[in-house]
Amino acid sequence: MAEAPTTCKQAFEMMPGRFNKDAAKGLNAVYQFDLSGDGGGKWHVAIKDEQCEVKEGAHPSPSIT
Repeated sequence: MAEAPTTCKQAFEMMPGRFNKDAAKGLNAVYQFDLSGDGGGKWHVAIKDEQCEVKEGAHPSPSIT
């Protein structure tokens, strides 16, 4: 069993490895996360063509924030 993330950054870094491409069929969206507090930050998750890409920072035109 994989270890649970202990920081926001670790949680976002783990997302592509836990992505369920079958559940994402037909989905084309960018999710922007703006997290405050200790260890917070900005990340965006792009889901397209059954792929999940996570990047640190703000996306210029997310589907949802």
